[in-house]
Amino acid sequence: MTRPKTKTKTGLTGTNYTATRVRGLAPWRPQAKTAPLIADIKDVLTTYRAYWPLTSRQIGYRLLSYPGYTKSDGHFEKVGEVLNRGRRSGVFRWEAIRDDGLSLGHDLTFDSPADFHDYLNDRANDYKRDRQEGQDQYLEIWVEAAGMVPQVASFTEDFSVPVLSSSGFDSVTIKRERALTIAVRDVPTIIGLIGDHDQHGLAVIDSRSDDIETFVVDFTEPGRFKGSDGSPLTGSVEFVWLAVKPEQIAAPPAGLGLPTAPTGPGKDGKEKQRMGDSEYARTDTVQAEAIDPADLRDIVRDFITDYVDEDIRANIISDEEFERDGVVEKVEALSL
Repeated sequence: MTRPKTKTKTGLTGTNYTATRVRGLAPWRPQAKTAPLIADIKDVLTTYRAYWPLTSRQIGYRLLSYPGYTKSDGHFEKVGEVLNRGRRSGVFRWEAIRDDGLSLGHDLTFDSPADFHDYLNDRANDYKRDRQEGQDQYLEIWVEAAGMVPQVASFTEDFSVPVLSSSGFDSVTIKRERALTIAVRDVPTIIGLIGDHDQHGLAVIDSRSDDIETFVVDFTEPGRFKGSDGSPLTGSVEFVWLAVKPEQIAAPPAGLGLPTAPTGPGKDGKEKQRMGDSEYARTDTVQAEAIDPADLRDIVRDFITDYVDEDIRANIISDEEFERDGVVEKVEALSL
């Protein structure tokens, strides 16, 4: 029997491929053995509807509480592949699942003056004050995984607490810029950190926080730098480790009972420096995406409410509602 010739495809770079993954929106006829996984994923997405979008790994971790699933690289790869094909074929809703995003830079443009007026109306109806105004400190949340940012931001939006992905903070330029932003504030900045509990994750938390703290101290050294109005910089920074901490890894009721995986040896041989003093990091790794979104929400909200003066925030919200009515009225009266 003559075997059929392998079909090849030439890419933009001129490279020939004998096989590629499905492209674009594509029909899908999953194998019968995949049907239980599809059903369980749909159940996870329904259960955690309030926390959309979920990352692929968050979904994979939630499935570990269902019968028949074990934590392994193969498990997460299978979930990722089913989510890929399922979204392309319409089995899963695109807005339910979050991948790491695209950075896009361009000017804001409009189709017409009427389109611009509609945009202004939308923005006027969304008018909000900075609800951290008047507080004794300024809060931020830094999350290691960029894909978790929208979810965590949904926990903080009522408080106007920004959420940043710290995955790019290996850049010394970015660390300097963040430190300068902190230094020019007239109140202390307190930053909650969320990241993986492993050799690399702990080293990242420690090195980035130490580097930025040092930059802030340098910027606020008397006589060294001045603000735009000529006044000295007086900002300060404090970092608070929110997750994943050893006590959260432990089994209930003391902890959250987070799934672990064995720690591999340090690739550069500097295990002590990479692992710090954490006994968990010496034996296990735990990803932040393993935390149940409801538990993660509690961790974030508890951090925020420990610092926020609710009376001050309530006054800001009251002013905001009154001001929004005026902004909407003025925008609606514009003639373009």
